[in-house]
Amino acid sequence: AGVATLRVRDGVASLGGGATVPAHRRKGCHLALVRHRLDVAYLLGCTLVIGGANYGSGSFRNQLRGGLRLAYVESGWRRIGAQ
Repeated sequence: AGVATLRVRDGVASLGGGATVPAHRRKGCHLALVRHRLDVAYLLGCTLVIGGANYGSGSFRNQLRGGLRLAYVESGWRRIGAQ
């Protein structure tokens, strides 16, 4: 129903690639994947967990529900009329 990745390097866990099949969305699959990866990161002794998502998206909300907190906001800017 869903898939996600967890990359660990030097005690830092990075959550990525979380996705749920459309037929199974809004049933807790993505949140379960977030929680499972956090558990695995803890068991591996990670001292920092990083996750990324569009602000306000379902992925963002699930990471908050899982216990992560917003550290910074990244944005892209462009000049109006620029190519």
